[in-house]
Parts: sequence; structure tokens; C-alpha cells
Amino acid sequence: MNGKNTRLYLENKLLGLRWRLRQAWWDGSSALSWQLGGRARYERNWRQQAGNHVWAFIVGCNNSGTSLLSDIFRRSGLVSTMPGEGQYLTQAMLRLPLPGHERVWSEVLDEIQADLERLPARMPRLVHDWMRSHSRPLQRILLEKTPANLVRMRALEAHLDCRFIGMVRNGYVVAEGIRRKAGQSLERGARHWDAVARLMLRERPLVRHFHLVSYEDLTTRPDETLAGVARFLELPPEPLVQAGQARFRVGRTVAGASASGIRNFNAPSLARLSAEDRAVIRALAGETLARFGYADQEPASGKTP
Repeated sequence: MNGKNTRLYLENKLLGLRWRLRQAWWDGSSALSWQLGGRARYERNWRQQAGNHVWAFIVGCNNSGTSLLSDIFRRSGLVSTMPGEGQYLTQAMLRLPLPGHERVWSEVLDEIQADLERLPARMPRLVHDWMRSHSRPLQRILLEKTPANLVRMRALEAHLDCRFIGMVRNGYVVAEGIRRKAGQSLERGARHWDAVARLMLRERPLVRHFHLVSYEDLTTRPDETLAGVARFLELPPEPLVQAGQARFRVGRTVAGASASGIRNFNAPSLARLSAEDRAVIRALAGETLARFGYADQEPASGKTP
């Protein structure tokens, strides 16, 4: 291992340790809050507490721009946001990834569905944990970002006033990113993208409020795309559009990633794919790629299927 790789390895180890310590602190403080009055308040009144707000969820496949969109919302000041993914800020929900399934959560849909059966009984704790996690003052709209909540949309809508923003990105790029960042095979990455995209097509007609956003539109036509998201949530578009003009730190899994304006990073990922790689992805996800406008390897943007 050369000097640069050693430094990156150690930096990522340190980041992982910091994350685990922060998670342990958050779980402990949440449990303490629940015991010191949270249980008594929310077990009686969680519906009233939750019903005072609209709950907006950013869902979709990982590596599709969900973190970028969440960061734009955070900078806009229009909504209350969380300091991380909602799944890590509650003890009332199965946390992903499960061991061996990093960045390919579609492989454990059975476990997610089994956990959903316990959601109604856990709603008081879930609302308590999430509401204490949102930035203050609490806005009308509370934003949550956990990509795998795509599976949970109907269950969440049964209890909360929900709006869902689904993110989709070129499946060739997502599969390449899963291989590069998680060390999974290209085949697993392609199957995961295909499974999540198909799940989105199946589930979105079954919820009342769903808005599809492509990574390509967000990064090449940010003003227009963000204005559309604002209209969907009945928010003034100007603050969200202005927030999209800030500089963002991308590549959170790469130590030392620098901040820049919104950019489309598909081209470098596509360049890493050989002709054989593209053939593998096309064989596993070709039909769904075509439905979203990604039949070619380098489309300008996706389409609404």
C-alpha cells in the first residue's frame, strides 16, 4: 500500500470510528429522551404531533442524488431537515445495510417487509425520534431522506401526511458506483438498480403524492427541476432554486472530496465501464433502462416512464 492509499485508508477508518461514536451517542440520547417523558407524551398524542406537519420523503436507489437534493433543501431553510438519514436517527426501524449487502438493499426486501409488520406498534417511538431529530424551529414540512423508504411508502402514508420525491439516475452509472464504492460485483449493482427502479414503477401509483426527479435533470437543469419540486410541495420556488446555486461537497465516501457547484458526474463513471461491462448491465437491466430513457450509455437526462 503506497503512502496515498495508506492515508486514505486511515482517514476512512477514522471517519468510520467517528460515525460509530456519533451513532452510539445519538441512540443513547434518544433512548433517554424517550424514557424521560417522550413515551408518556407520544404514546398518547403521536398522531396529533405528527398531524401538524407534512412529511416529505426523498426515496430511490442509493447513489442517485438523494443526498444532494436533501442538502439543497437543508440550505433553503424552507423545511426542517435531519442531520442524517432517518433510519439512523430512530430505533423503531430496521437499519440498513445488513452485513454483506452494502449498497444493495434490494437483496433484503424480505427483511424490510417483515420489519414493516411491526411499524404500526412502533409509530409513537418513530415520530418521537424523528421529530426530535429535525432542525428547529419546526417548519410545516419535515424532510426525511432514506433511499430504502421507497419500500415503506404505503406503510408511512397510512399514518402520516406524506409527499414522496423519487430520485432516479442512469443505471450504468449507479452499477459502476456500487462496484467502485462498495466492492460489490457489477452484476449485483445492476440487479439492485433494476430492482429499485421496478419497485418505484410499481409503488408510485399506489401512493397519493409522488414526484419523480432524475439526477440528470437536477444536475443539468437545476433551476427548472428545483422549481418543479417546490411546486410539488407547495413551497415558494425562489429559496430552493437559490440554494441549488451553492457549492456542495460530493463523493462523501472519498476522503478529501472538494466542494463545487452542482455538476453532472456521470461521464467519469461511464468512462470506467468497458464494452463488456456495459453488456453485462444491459443484459440484467436493459428493459428498465429503456423505460427510464437510459437505453443509451450517455443520455442527457432520463424520462418519465
